[in-house]
Amino acid sequence: MISNSHVDDEDLKRKREASSVSEVDSSVNETPKVDKQKKKKPKQKSAAMQSEKVKHPEDDNDVVTHMKIINKKLEKLDSSMISVNKRLDNVIFKGDGTLHKTIKDLFAEMKDDLLKSVVKNIEVLEGRLFEKEQEIDKLKTQSQVLETDIKNQKEMNENLLKELKQIDMNRQKYDNESEQYSRSNNIKIKGIADTNLRETARQSAELVISVLRAHNVCQITMADINIAHRLPNKDNKNRDIIVSLLSRQTKFDIIANRKQLKGTDIFINEDMTKLNLHVLMCVKKKMPDEINSAWFMNGKIFYKNHMDKIQTVKFEDYEHWTNLPWPNNTPMRE
Repeated sequence: MISNSHVDDEDLKRKREASSVSEVDSSVNETPKVDKQKKKKPKQKSAAMQSEKVKHPEDDNDVVTHMKIINKKLEKLDSSMISVNKRLDNVIFKGDGTLHKTIKDLFAEMKDDLLKSVVKNIEVLEGRLFEKEQEIDKLKTQSQVLETDIKNQKEMNENLLKELKQIDMNRQKYDNESEQYSRSNNIKIKGIADTNLRETARQSAELVISVLRAHNVCQITMADINIAHRLPNKDNKNRDIIVSLLSRQTKFDIIANRKQLKGTDIFINEDMTKLNLHVLMCVKKKMPDEINSAWFMNGKIFYKNHMDKIQTVKFEDYEHWTNLPWPNNTPMRE
């Protein structure tokens, strides 16, 4: 690109010089034509023609002078362009470091601008981050307060559940004891022949009196019995007889002498609640290696362990015994 520009400048210079020379030549050539015309014109016009002939040389000199001035300016511009081209050649091709420095300065300026922009953005982000950290700290504080409240509420709920469980256990214990107390004068007799499906309460009482007297268990009369009747079962066969006695002492006498019925297939037991009977069976059957025997007396369950030590089963232990597995995972029939 630099060499083409130089050639164009040279052509422009030559054209301008040729134009100035042609103009001078044309002015010189025009003088003879004026002389020829003067010969043909009348004599009265010779003075005007003479004045025009005097003016032309001055005009021509002015034009030439201006053209020379313009040419000098063009030459100076041309030399300046050549100098610039040489400097550019030195910068681009000779590697004098100017372009490197310029580029380095440009990148330094861009780096400063970019750094300022980054610093500004970082400051903005730091401000936002600080606000977020404050919000997070606030949320942490609220979370800790909530966790404390939840922990306290959980403890309150656990305590409340314990209290409710205890209250429910006390209620069950009271209900069981109340029901057992209502049966405190009762005995249940198993094994007395059941031949009459329409057996009346009096007939049942007479059978009980007869059996107890015959085996010297207790010499009772009809006056000792409040009521006696058969207990229905699934098949309505071999039904047990429940006897409600008027005196608890009479009941104790019968229970104390029931061993007289040994070998007769007749058994006398206390009338127990369903829960007490279930727990008694659990104590008897679920731990045969540790329990030698178990029985029910005066509304409570007792057992003798393998060391012959008698223990009382408290109502609070009922759940433990009922949750134990049956031997061979087979429920025992009560």
